[in-house]
Order: sequence, then structure tokens, then C-alpha cells
Amino acid sequence: CFPDTAGYKVITVGPFGRDFSDLQAAINSASPGSILALDAGATFSGSFSLPEKTGDKWIIITSSRIDLLPPPETRINPAAPTGNALYPTQRDVMPRIITTNPSGLPCFRTKALANHYRLAGLEISVDTNVVNSYGLVFLGDASAAQNTLNLAPHDFIIDRCYIHGHTKATIMKAGVLLNCANAAVIDSYLSDFHSIGYDTYAIGGTNGPGPFIIRNNYLEA
Repeated sequence: CFPDTAGYKVITVGPFGRDFSDLQAAINSASPGSILALDAGATFSGSFSLPEKTGDKWIIITSSRIDLLPPPETRINPAAPTGNALYPTQRDVMPRIITTNPSGLPCFRTKALANHYRLAGLEISVDTNVVNSYGLVFLGDASAAQNTLNLAPHDFIIDRCYIHGHTKATIMKAGVLLNCANAAVIDSYLSDFHSIGYDTYAIGGTNGPGPFIIRNNYLEA
């Protein structure tokens, strides 16, 4: 379920005293076989791109205290206690990736031919000032720009993440859009996707060849 990370390089990301304070800079610099350990509970505001890399090892974007979350193949519960005084609930353990763009840009979006990214133990959401959001994680491209199989980004895992909207929104359309190949959403909690006048979905997709695994998640839309 979780890749063998022996020999992977750990890159720390956080506001103070880390290898990087800028998450996009850390992603851009990471080579396959890297773990980006984001400070537990820290907030990273913006819309972040996942660029193409060369190689078949993973870039894992995760919490510095993922050890406090349930083990692989166990669904998270954001409100569940951890037994840790500094991070009392599972949600507290998670770095927060928050999009603040009023045009509805996602938290994460792949660039052409991106591959081998794993998001693990993250909270992914949208600022409450943004009332129209069209999706939080875009894996692949639903447009005519991605019109052959070899253009589809591939190999993505969303593992034990809390991906959610907020109640103030008019359009809170989607959690994860799977327009890619070889991808999975597992053991995660996706909630609060809703809209006036539009269909909504925790997980959707229209232009991805798959295969996909969607297993053991809480899904609400």
C-alpha cells in the first residue's frame, strides 16, 4: 500500500528553520525518490502545480507526523483522537493546503505528463472567503489539450487525506478529479461538496483512461 521509501531523501517544508518555506519551490526542486515532510498543522495557502519528473520513484507530499495517523489501509477520521497532546485529533496532525483564489483554482493541479506523486496525511480545502470552487485536486486535464493516451498524467495516490469544502459556498463542486491514468484514492475523508444549480461529486472525472482504485473512503456530496 505504501511504497518502500528506503533511500528516499527527506525534504522538510515549513515556515521556520526548514529546507523550504515555499511549498511550490520544494515541489519544483524535488526529484523522484523524495519525501516532502510538511510541518504538522502548518498552513500552506495557494494553488500548487505538480510538474513532470523523470523516473518511476515517488514524490511523497506528507505530514511530518504521519506516524500519528492510522496506519496504511485504515481510513482516517479527522475528529478522532490521536492520544498526542500537541496534535490531539487526526486533523491537527495534517498540514493544511488551502486555496485562496477567488476564481476557484484548485489546491493541486498536474502539469502535462506529471507522474508518480503521492499525497498522504494532508488536509486539502478552500478558504471560506472563496464561494465558488470548481475542484480541489485536478489530476489530469479534462480539455481537448489532453486528447491522446500518451498525454495523460499517470501514477497518483491520495492516501489518508481530509479533502473538504465549506458550508458558506455557493458552488463547491468537487474534491478530486481523476482525468489521468493509474490512480487511487484510498482511506480518505471527502466531505461538504454541494452546490446550487450544479451537480457535485467527492470524486469525479471525464477524461482519464484509468485504471482507478477508489477504496475505503468516506464520500459526501
